[in-house]
Amino acid sequence: MIGVVSPSVTPAQRLADTIVDALDLNPPIPIRDLVAAVADIKLARVREIGLDAVLHGLHSSGRPTLLIDEDSPNTRQIFTLAHEYGHLCMAWHQGTLECSVTPSESGDGEHSTLTQTFSFEREANQFASRLLVPKRFVADLDPDDPVTLFEAVGKCGVSAEAAVYAVAGYMPPGWTFVLLDAFGTNARAIARSPGTLDLRVVPGKPVDIDFVGQFLSASGDVHLAGSHIYWGRHEQAMDLATSSVDWRPILTEIMAAHGYDPTPSGEDWRSVNGVASWSHGRVGHDDVNLLANSIKQSFLRNTDHQELTAHPRFDEFVSSRALSFANN
Repeated sequence: MIGVVSPSVTPAQRLADTIVDALDLNPPIPIRDLVAAVADIKLARVREIGLDAVLHGLHSSGRPTLLIDEDSPNTRQIFTLAHEYGHLCMAWHQGTLECSVTPSESGDGEHSTLTQTFSFEREANQFASRLLVPKRFVADLDPDDPVTLFEAVGKCGVSAEAAVYAVAGYMPPGWTFVLLDAFGTNARAIARSPGTLDLRVVPGKPVDIDFVGQFLSASGDVHLAGSHIYWGRHEQAMDLATSSVDWRPILTEIMAAHGYDPTPSGEDWRSVNGVASWSHGRVGHDDVNLLANSIKQSFLRNTDHQELTAHPRFDEFVSSRALSFANN
């Protein structure tokens, strides 16, 4: 079972859960009816000015008005309506909001770069995703069967992009979902389950399946609503190859074997050690095994220093370096 594995549930997500339970909602969620109960919905061509919707009079004395783009595909309208319903339900969201909606919980693609607006939009996305693909709907699904999982989520009436973000939010650490373009080559969207290491797949850029595959213990493809989703599961942690925190002699040996200058004050040393330090800054050292694996993956992705990973003592180095971070 998937359960609910996110390390933290945001207030927006918790509110969506509460509404789903209170109204006994099941997919497909009657989102247009929910919005119409609290706001006037009017169709307009707001996409011509780069927006999906404009919500006016939020939490004012009168009834709010929602202008929604009339030419948007049905799945985009559904997510936009759920996004705006989030604004309407969260009492701390006020004023007139101009929304360019993307299902990403990070808030990418928002119309405004103002901090408060960014926060509002991110919360509305979190709310929408959780409302349209409810917690209780996915709780009994098998996380090890992505094909069946996405078939079930497809019944929620959301787009493939919204589906990958919703599914990723419920999965245990170690899952990455990449929505590919119509040619199956470039990434349209990337979603990772909470706590998952970043494989550095970039939206709008080609996806090197062979390169990404070296980090994965399992992978496959799912097709949803005419869209192609590539999924991958990778181990978050690695077994430590040593218990020593004395990583410097190991790194010196590795660098010398590959023609680097192993002088600790030298540019090569700073550059190589900087890769490990970057990983530490990203994941911390509470989980040493996770940190060791993060350091290793960072080197595998680093075109300048990738050759060092071929050395037979490289796993010793990353293990020792991770332990040293944890012991400082």
